[in-house]
Amino acid sequence: MNRTIRSTARTLKPSKTANDGLPVIKRFTVEEYHRMGEIGLLSEADRCELLRGLIMEKAVINPSHRYGLQQTTELLTEIIPKPYCIVSQGPITLSDSEPEPDLAVWIGPAQRYRARHARASEIVLLMEVWKCPIHQSHMIAVRNCKSTQRRKYLSTGS
Repeated sequence: MNRTIRSTARTLKPSKTANDGLPVIKRFTVEEYHRMGEIGLLSEADRCELLRGLIMEKAVINPSHRYGLQQTTELLTEIIPKPYCIVSQGPITLSDSEPEPDLAVWIGPAQRYRARHARASEIVLLMEVWKCPIHQSHMIAVRNCKSTQRRKYLSTGS
């Protein structure tokens, strides 16, 4: 069903649909998303991220998730050499998105990110942690950003 939305400014005809089948009226650019933060439409309290032009609400981090992130960060700190940066839930600026992965390893030094977020070309490793209902433990998806290889590991934290 293609509805037309009328306003005093202009008429909008949705041409794309979101994953849930609802019409998408506006996909935001990364620049527009940043501007919303600058003028106060979005704040850190909103817990959202830009994914493929859509502003998506982020899930609440429960204690076991936070524990898994902490344990994994401590392990990475022992094995990742300087000047690489280990970043937890830091935004990464892409062409149409600004995801905030659970953990990432960025090319260092950290000073290069003082006034901007990392770009895709500066990411070495991405990790997402989630609760696996089958194993009742946390899974960690690891992506080596220098290749297309993707692996999954069981975490020792629960």
